[in-house]
Amino acid sequence: MADERERLNELTAAAERGDAQAKYNYANELYKAAEGGLVKAQRELGIILRDGNGIPKNDKEAVQWFRKAAEQDDRDAQWALGVMLRDGGVGIQKNPQEAAEWFRKALASRDPAKWWHPTKQLEFGIMLRDGNGIPQTGRVLRRS
Repeated sequence: MADERERLNELTAAAERGDAQAKYNYANELYKAAEGGLVKAQRELGIILRDGNGIPKNDKEAVQWFRKAAEQDDRDAQWALGVMLRDGGVGIQKNPQEAAEWFRKALASRDPAKWWHPTKQLEFGIMLRDGNGIPQTGRVLRRS
């Protein structure tokens, strides 16, 4: 697994420099690592499939990889999955209820250091306010 991570780091650096072959190789290595269960690779593969960075854009497959990582408690994948389910995409039906659940999970950490991205908290608050995927109760939700 350490060799796999090292190889991904090397390919990442080359891909970030704009090397087209490195982007292709990076995508192939990500598939291998993601299929092997490496959560970071699952999330990163979701990102490049969603964005079409180095490989053809594929929203449906991006959601599948984000879901695999999200189910393993990767907060960034939970958020990305929530966004895709909220907004929909090619082959992805909007599902604001499920999106809200993934947003909740992404923001549910009790560790204050992990309460990141105030803009994400605001975005979720707007969903709560508007009842987008979340039944409006008229109550203010508080962390316990």
